[in-house]
Amino acid sequence: MIPYLIGAAVVIGVKVAMDHFSQQERDAYKKWHSKRKEVQRTIEEHERNIEKHIRAAERSYNYHFLVDLHYSSVQIANEAYKLLKQVDVSIGAIQEILYKYYHAKRKWEKKQFYCKSKYKKAEFEQKIQEINEMIQPFSTEKNNLYHQKKEFNQKLFDLNKQTANLKYAIRDRCGYKGQKWYKRLEERKKAR
Repeated sequence: MIPYLIGAAVVIGVKVAMDHFSQQERDAYKKWHSKRKEVQRTIEEHERNIEKHIRAAERSYNYHFLVDLHYSSVQIANEAYKLLKQVDVSIGAIQEILYKYYHAKRKWEKKQFYCKSKYKKAEFEQKIQEINEMIQPFSTEKNNLYHQKKEFNQKLFDLNKQTANLKYAIRDRCGYKGQKWYKRLEERKKAR
């Protein structure tokens, strides 16, 4: 009963208001009531379209952002591999130097072993000690480089793992564009 009374009061209130409206105001009021639902449906439809386009734009943005991120990740990995080749060259050079020092050390140790003179033995011992002192920094540096290379390799492994996850995320989350990009990437890899 109360909703009926409220509805009746609204109708009476509208009727009283309409009596006080000018013709222009009455026309505006009628237009409002006749077009309100249509406009409301249009607004809701636009909200859905805007939301859809925002999602599409977000997906598009994410797609481009993720593809750029993947590309830069691959570029960083390529530079890291080049750097690993450089550390391998450095380690190889140090190993060559150490080989020469160890070879010279064995030569002096052999001379010392077969030497009968105590004076000469002491002289040979001095040479062996000098070579050991020369070996030490190279050996330390080689060990440091091995340790750094191992850490670097782990970071590169982690980067490659993340890059692969990113590749799959682009494929799985960026719709048709992402799937097409993934397919082209895999085809390029097979061609290499």
